Amino acid sequence: MLDVKKAVSSGLQYLKEIFPASQIRDVRLEEVTLTDDERYWMVTFSYILPEGVLNEEPVGTLESTVKNAFLIGMSRDKRFFKTIKLRRDDGEFFGLTNLVA
Repeated sequence: MLDVKKAVSSGLQYLKEIFPASQIRDVRLEEVTLTDDERYWMVTFSYILPEGVLNEEPVGTLESTVKNAFLIGMSRDKRFFKTIKLRRDDGEFFGLTNLVA
Protein backbone atom coordinates (compact mmCIF):
# COMPACT_ATOMS: atom_id res chain seq x y z
CA MET A 1 0.00 0.00 0.00
CA LEU A 2 1.39 3.38 -1.05
CA ASP A 3 1.61 6.01 1.71
CA VAL A 4 1.43 9.77 1.04
CA LYS A 5 5.21 10.31 1.01
CA LYS A 6 5.74 7.56 -1.54
CA ALA A 7 2.83 8.87 -3.62
CA VAL A 8 4.49 12.31 -3.80
CA SER A 9 7.85 10.77 -4.65
CA SER A 10 6.34 8.57 -7.37
CA GLY A 11 4.40 11.49 -8.82
CA LEU A 12 7.50 13.66 -8.97
CA GLN A 13 9.47 10.87 -10.61
CA TYR A 14 6.76 10.49 -13.26
CA LEU A 15 6.77 14.26 -13.92
CA LYS A 16 10.55 14.16 -14.42
CA GLU A 17 10.16 11.28 -16.88
CA ILE A 18 7.70 13.12 -19.12
CA PHE A 19 9.62 16.43 -19.14
CA PRO A 20 13.35 16.88 -19.63
CA ALA A 21 14.85 18.81 -16.69
CA SER A 22 15.77 21.68 -19.02
CA GLN A 23 12.11 22.25 -19.96
CA ILE A 24 10.61 22.85 -16.52
CA ARG A 25 11.66 24.84 -13.49
CA ASP A 26 10.37 25.80 -10.07
CA VAL A 27 8.47 22.54 -9.50
CA ARG A 28 6.20 22.76 -6.45
CA LEU A 29 3.96 20.29 -4.70
CA GLU A 30 0.50 21.89 -4.65
CA GLU A 31 -1.88 19.28 -3.29
CA VAL A 32 -2.21 15.61 -2.39
CA THR A 33 -5.59 13.97 -1.91
CA LEU A 34 -6.90 10.47 -1.55
CA THR A 35 -10.04 9.74 -3.55
CA ASP A 36 -13.26 9.10 -1.60
CA ASP A 37 -13.05 5.38 -2.32
CA GLU A 38 -9.41 5.42 -1.06
CA ARG A 39 -8.18 3.69 -4.22
CA TYR A 40 -6.14 6.51 -5.79
CA TRP A 41 -3.74 9.27 -4.79
CA MET A 42 -4.19 12.55 -6.67
CA VAL A 43 -0.84 14.40 -6.55
CA THR A 44 -0.77 17.92 -8.04
CA PHE A 45 2.46 19.67 -8.99
CA SER A 46 2.96 23.09 -10.52
CA TYR A 47 5.91 24.19 -12.63
CA ILE A 48 7.03 26.93 -14.99
CA LEU A 49 7.95 26.44 -18.61
CA PRO A 50 10.60 28.94 -19.73
CA GLU A 51 9.45 31.33 -22.48
CA GLY A 52 11.58 29.61 -25.13
CA VAL A 53 9.79 26.32 -24.44
CA LEU A 54 6.37 28.01 -24.58
CA ASN A 55 7.14 29.56 -27.97
CA GLU A 56 8.77 26.38 -29.26
CA GLU A 57 11.85 28.36 -30.31
CA PRO A 58 15.24 27.67 -28.84
CA VAL A 59 16.34 30.12 -26.17
CA GLY A 60 19.41 32.00 -27.36
CA THR A 61 18.33 32.55 -30.96
CA LEU A 62 18.67 36.11 -32.24
CA GLU A 63 14.90 36.58 -32.35
CA SER A 64 14.53 35.28 -28.80
CA THR A 65 17.34 37.53 -27.56
CA VAL A 66 15.86 40.67 -29.15
CA LYS A 67 12.37 39.84 -27.90
CA ASN A 68 13.63 39.23 -24.35
CA ALA A 69 15.60 42.51 -24.37
CA PHE A 70 12.31 44.40 -24.66
CA LEU A 71 10.62 42.33 -21.95
CA ILE A 72 13.13 42.85 -19.14
CA GLY A 73 11.23 43.41 -15.91
CA MET A 74 8.03 41.88 -17.26
CA SER A 75 6.99 38.41 -16.19
CA ARG A 76 5.95 36.20 -19.08
CA ASP A 77 6.12 32.91 -17.21
CA LYS A 78 2.99 30.82 -16.85
CA ARG A 79 2.54 28.31 -14.07
CA PHE A 80 1.23 24.97 -15.28
CA PHE A 81 -0.37 22.29 -13.13
CA LYS A 82 -0.41 18.54 -13.55
CA THR A 83 -2.41 16.20 -11.36
CA ILE A 84 -1.02 12.70 -11.42
CA LYS A 85 -3.34 9.87 -10.42
CA LEU A 86 -1.64 6.85 -8.83
CA ARG A 87 -3.18 3.60 -7.63
CA ARG A 88 -2.85 3.38 -3.86
CA ASP A 89 -2.35 -0.39 -3.88
CA ASP A 90 0.77 -0.51 -6.03
CA GLY A 91 1.66 3.11 -6.94
CA GLU A 92 1.12 2.55 -10.66
CA PHE A 93 0.33 5.56 -12.83
CA PHE A 94 -3.37 5.72 -13.68
CA GLY A 95 -4.03 9.15 -15.19
CA LEU A 96 -2.92 12.72 -15.79
CA THR A 97 -4.83 16.02 -15.80
CA ASN A 98 -3.46 19.32 -17.18
CA LEU A 99 -4.35 22.83 -16.01
CA VAL A 100 -2.93 26.30 -16.80
CA ALA A 101 -3.07 29.23 -14.39
